[in-house]
Amino acid sequence: MLDYLDTTGLAEHLELATDLQTYYYYHGIAVFQELHTTTDSLRELQMAPDYTFTPRQQVLTPTEILILCSISFIKSTPHTNQTDFEHVLAIMNAGRFTHYDENINILFYLYSLALYQDHHFQKAFAIANQGIDWLSNHDSHYMLADLFLLVACTIKKELRQKIDFCRSSFLKFYMAHSTALIIVQFLI
Repeated sequence: MLDYLDTTGLAEHLELATDLQTYYYYHGIAVFQELHTTTDSLRELQMAPDYTFTPRQQVLTPTEILILCSISFIKSTPHTNQTDFEHVLAIMNAGRFTHYDENINILFYLYSLALYQDHHFQKAFAIANQGIDWLSNHDSHYMLADLFLLVACTIKKELRQKIDFCRSSFLKFYMAHSTALIIVQFLI
């Protein structure tokens, strides 16, 4: 996709602000996916809303929501808070978007995935389930399988953490008590 967007001279032929916004959104995503350069992709994604977004704007278009979700995901690194995602989620929960478009379902997937990658499995599980409810309420299937996969992965990781914790606790208990038994047997 990046080759297509770069070689066709497409951007030079776009006149509408919404078309330019869409172009920079897809170009920023392509840069992130193909080149794995967060700085360049963030620069392009942050440029995209400038074509239609104004600071006083109360309602967002689906494309603007996608841009904010993508920026939030790319900026989310291990051990960062997810306030950008929370902001977009609040906008969607308040119904502050021009119209429903299935593409905005991706918010729940990206948010849950970012939490999962940061080992916040319970919150990732909750956001994925919230997304499943959102899709159900909007009679959509887009991203549903992805959200169910994330639910399954978070359950598996959460269970693995609990098993590892129990194993570790048992070993500590066993070592502490077996040492005490050896000392008692030695004293007798």
